[in-house]
Amino acid sequence: MNTIVLTEEHFDENGYFKDESFYNERTGRYEFKGNVEVNAKYSYFKKSILVEGNQIVKGYQRVKGDQIVKGYQRVKGDQIVEGYQIVEGYQIVEGDQISKGDQRVEGYQIVKGDQIVEGDQIVKGDQIVEGNQIVKGYQRVECYQRVKGDQIVEGDQIVKGDQRVKGDQIVEGYKLLKSKGIITINHIGSRCSFSNYLFTKEKGIMVRCGCYFDTIGNFEIEVKEVHKDNQFANEYLLTIEYIKKMYEYYKSIEVQK
Repeated sequence: MNTIVLTEEHFDENGYFKDESFYNERTGRYEFKGNVEVNAKYSYFKKSILVEGNQIVKGYQRVKGDQIVKGYQRVKGDQIVEGYQIVEGYQIVEGDQISKGDQRVEGYQIVKGDQIVEGDQIVKGDQIVEGNQIVKGYQRVECYQRVKGDQIVEGDQIVKGDQRVKGDQIVEGYKLLKSKGIITINHIGSRCSFSNYLFTKEKGIMVRCGCYFDTIGNFEIEVKEVHKDNQFANEYLLTIEYIKKMYEYYKSIEVQK
């Protein structure tokens, strides 16, 4: 696959991309049929971009729209995507990346620096964060996640696989146990949906069930008041009993470690 090198001559004096030969009027975006290497101090794209290969950004890049990279993306510097970003491969961010929207990486992602995703992030593969990552929204990792540093998720996090955290993991403002941070129970209760049970260091078990977020003790009281002794009440109460036992088990492992 050929490599398209974008230099200062592809951008105007203010750093805006000006080479309209890459613009596709039908899709309304810039399309690069190959690998892309951006060798410019500043690169601004006023439209969405598609890279049918790998992308390497050496400098500051800002995309006002969606960005799709069908390959490997490496950002050594600052990248801001004000839209939806898809990386169909693996992504390495050795610097700062801000994605204001949804980000999906269908491979593995390594962040050795700061990454802020103000929206949903789905990583279908391995994610290693040896630095700081802040996800203000929903994050799902359907495989192995290792965090050697700090990770803050202000929302729901589901990890379907192994998770190893060497450092503090903060979800919804609470530090989680390292032995087990979250257990997700699905398809029960009046919502027939999932609930997250956070094993926190400060407040014990915190429950995220839809819009509801409180301690497991208050959640148990709420369930009894709302559902009395119906099927939903029994589903929730049996789950609460199970979650409490699991929390005590993982807390004992935490102490041993």
